[in-house]
Amino acid sequence: MNLAKKIVCFKLCVFLFVFININGCKKNIQEVKADAYTIHKDSMHDAGYRQQGLKLLSETLNPEIKNLKISKDMENGKLIITFDYPSQKWLMGTLMNTPKNFLIRLFDKNGNILTYFETKETYVSERLYSKLLASYQENASPEAVQIQFQNVYPIKPHGNNFMFSVSLKDLEYLEHVEFGINETKFTFSNMIE
Repeated sequence: MNLAKKIVCFKLCVFLFVFININGCKKNIQEVKADAYTIHKDSMHDAGYRQQGLKLLSETLNPEIKNLKISKDMENGKLIITFDYPSQKWLMGTLMNTPKNFLIRLFDKNGNILTYFETKETYVSERLYSKLLASYQENASPEAVQIQFQNVYPIKPHGNNFMFSVSLKDLEYLEHVEFGINETKFTFSNMIE
């Protein structure tokens, strides 16, 4: 066999190998029903949030989540969340000028809650992240900046992609996810006014 035929044969083998692996992996990743988080009147978890007046925060920030898609990866025990956040509403008022975490609720096919969790990491809009970082760098040492921002991540206007570990037991029964921006106890010592 001449060299050209060997190269074509090799490329075909590589293509088939990649195609089989990609299609094999897709079987383990399944899209689930996804909704941007809203506070429910009957939820015990939300009682404290209503008392603190944070319902407004949820009603302001969460409707701006666009193109939300959530999938479960059964092979790796991951919840994959992708969305766009084109709005800059994060920049309104003092309450909005702090990083927020995500609240993620998992439900079975009957609407029963399997579990919920709040992310340990906090997030801000990409634009606000840059402003907070610049402001903090003016008044703090590089070590303090690194510590302060170690779990803070920017949310881009398009193409946000996050993965969270979830138990296989919960993923097995998972049919619906509520996802949204949530208030956190996180504060910057030097916030932008």
